[in-house]
Parts: sequence; C-alpha cells; structure tokens
Amino acid sequence: MVNHVGFKRYSYALQPIFKVVSRNTIKIDIMKIFEYERNKTMKLLDLNASRIALTTDMWTASNQKRGFMAITSHFIDVSWKLQSRLVRDGLELISDSIETIRYSVAFWTATPKRDEKFIETARQLKVPSTKKLELDCKTRWNSTYLMLNTALEYEAVFARLKQRETLYKRVPTQEDWSKVRDISSKLEMFFDATELFSGTKYPTINLFFATICDIKLAIGD
Repeated sequence: MVNHVGFKRYSYALQPIFKVVSRNTIKIDIMKIFEYERNKTMKLLDLNASRIALTTDMWTASNQKRGFMAITSHFIDVSWKLQSRLVRDGLELISDSIETIRYSVAFWTATPKRDEKFIETARQLKVPSTKKLELDCKTRWNSTYLMLNTALEYEAVFARLKQRETLYKRVPTQEDWSKVRDISSKLEMFFDATELFSGTKYPTINLFFATICDIKLAIGD
C-alpha cells in the first residue's frame, strides 16, 4: 500500500514535508524490532527463576492462506505478576514447503481413482507404510504434524507419480522434504509430550520433569 500513488498523494496532502518510505524499508524496520524484542524476551527468560509453562497455538492468515505456529511461555516474575511471551513462530519458516505437500496430499486424495492410483504406486515401490494420506486442519499444529509425518513415508511415491500424472504440477522438491523432515522431528517431541500428558488412565505429574528436560535438551541441540 505504501507504494501506491493514491497513498502517497494522501500522505502529501496531510503533511507535505513527510516522506513516505518504501515497502522494503518498512520490512527492514519491522525485522529489526522483531530481533530486538526477541533478544529482550530471551534475556528475560534467562533471568527467570520460576517454572515456565509452554502453550502452542496455530492459525491461518486469511489473505495469504499461510499457517502460523506459535509457542508462548507463561511464568511468574519476581513481582509475582503473570507474564506471557511469544517465544517463537515455527511453521511460517517453511510455509511454502508445507503448502506444496498439502497440495500434494489434497491432489491424491481428491478422488477415489487418484487415491487408488497412489496406493497402487506405493505397493509397486514396496513402501512398507500402510497409513492413509489425510489432509490437515491448518489451525491445528498436531494435525499438520500428522499430515507431514505420513507424507514423509511416501516421498518416493510422490516423485514417481510426477512422471505418471500430467495434472500433478506442484511436486515437493528435495529441499522441501529436507525442511519438512527437520521440522517434523521437532514437532514429534511436542506431539508425543502432549499425548503423554493427556493420559487419563495413569498419573502424569511424575512424567513432566523428565519429558520437559528432554525437550529442552533437544531444542538446545
């Protein structure tokens, strides 16, 4: 919008001496603010002596159709005030790769005929997995994890079908698979922890410390 001639005329009419900066300048300024706030948050967490509770959430931008995942930390500071800090957004970093795989899953599950062709190709390639492809719910990070985790097992199948189906246009690249494999391994820790802590037929309080320590060590690596 800042580059639109109408906006420039509007700004000039309000204040002739005001110079409208470019879109790239605004982007650079935003990233500088982000880096500053992130570093400030990490320093605050380093000084924190209390326990930290982590929650995750995911949403989809309506204008770009991109999925975002956020991890928020909640803790009590030295003044006994409840603090909440957004510590990281994850899936946006590889949103293009996720969208490519989401497209592939949607394409091969769109009709019974395509689904049958996918299963037959997997059988021919002797893929050991028997999981069915399932499209995720973009606002549920665990749903996205399950979709990616299953798709990874059929990487060779997607590549083979590229040669057999002319309508299949958007095929995941090796770089896409590499990015998804990396993020999937990280999400697996949170998924397993969520499943473990959600148990109703066994005590869970004794499992928290060891599990959170494992996650912290893994993220630190």
